[in-house]
Amino acid sequence: MVRTRATRYTKSGDYPESGQICRAMVGHNGEVQFKSAQLETTDITKIIEEDKQYGTFEPRNGKFFTYRVMNEDTEITNKQVLKSVEFSYRRISIRTDLKFRRAREGEYADFRVEFRTVETDPDEQLNSNTLMYHYYPINSYTNKFRGLCVINSAFFWTSHGNPVPLHDIDPVNYPYVSNSRGKSYDLDQVYTHEVLHGLGFPHSKVSGNIMSPSEGQMTEFMTEAEDIPRLHAKYGDRGLSEHKIKRWLKWLLTASDRK
Repeated sequence: MVRTRATRYTKSGDYPESGQICRAMVGHNGEVQFKSAQLETTDITKIIEEDKQYGTFEPRNGKFFTYRVMNEDTEITNKQVLKSVEFSYRRISIRTDLKFRRAREGEYADFRVEFRTVETDPDEQLNSNTLMYHYYPINSYTNKFRGLCVINSAFFWTSHGNPVPLHDIDPVNYPYVSNSRGKSYDLDQVYTHEVLHGLGFPHSKVSGNIMSPSEGQMTEFMTEAEDIPRLHAKYGDRGLSEHKIKRWLKWLLTASDRK
């Protein structure tokens, strides 16, 4: 099987290293709005050209990305968090040659996923309605924000994003199990959007893409019309057959949304 690699574009200016981030913000109705840089065009050729200015993210070892998850959240297990993060990476790796491996103890991590609260965020980027934030590509290994994604543990996270009993969300105020349900947030869907920022992609201007700027507009998987061509332009095409891709996507849809 022939695998093609695109030219990797890394802007030499300050933009990717300047601390540019995307914030997932929760509105009054509970819907997520993503606050970040946005494309100026809807033409895919111009989009790919515009994407170049945001740079690429390179693994320190030159072969594959390493990642580490630090979970302070007591409402979602470490196993559930790791699976959600891995599902997000798999959505990317079936389309490109990018590989992701969990960092061993003491090993450098390119991506760091940390659950924090407003009170425990030393960088003071979280506030009460910030769901998650992720930095754009920073390739300096000494920069503490390199590959950092912070998740607000004050919100109720699941791997499916479906409503859950209010007793599970707030057992103090809802001590008894009932039919009343509240919102949960789909960790792998939101993280996939955020980690694509970490790989150098700003928001789409069009609804119906995974990089669309709100939860109500975005898809769960990358689209053939825009998301995937953008990913291929920066990181190449893995070259899997359509049959294998469909099998992977079917498995991911079932596995990642399992309750």
